[in-house]
Amino acid sequence: MGHYCRICGRSRPNEQFSGRGHRIHVCKKCQRLPREQRDRIERFDELHGFLHQSVISAKNVARLKTLTGHEDHQVAEFAALILEIARVVPGKRNRWLKLARRHRSLFDRTVALFDVECFEDLRAGYGDFQSPLRSQNGEPLARGVPGGLRRANGSVQVTCNIELKEHQP
Repeated sequence: MGHYCRICGRSRPNEQFSGRGHRIHVCKKCQRLPREQRDRIERFDELHGFLHQSVISAKNVARLKTLTGHEDHQVAEFAALILEIARVVPGKRNRWLKLARRHRSLFDRTVALFDVECFEDLRAGYGDFQSPLRSQNGEPLARGVPGGLRRANGSVQVTCNIELKEHQP
């Protein structure tokens, strides 16, 4: 049984981890990546994790304030957006629906930064005409669900991936 590498997201055999790599869950190939690239991947994973918490706490808000000053511009922009979301809707329950209804400009900025596929569960739950994913003039923001996201039983598999030019071992 192997271990999970938190940088590339793969389960790899024990031989692919060094002694230190076992402890920090980073495979040998990912350890060879430049430190800036590894740091960027880790920061995006950390920021993405804030959105999956039930409540974005005061400590998380303090961490987001720190990350808004990150040297990587994209990390800082992403942290600023999540910080604004945390101030407006800190709870996870119906977070995206509340943003779409009450804070439309923030929701539109979020959809522009993320892929629209992140919000396909909103469209699936409300139908095409009542979905909060419709723009102000009634046009849909996306055209259907990509074939790779549709499961065999017809439900939608939602994944919110940030496009990074990263190392794929």
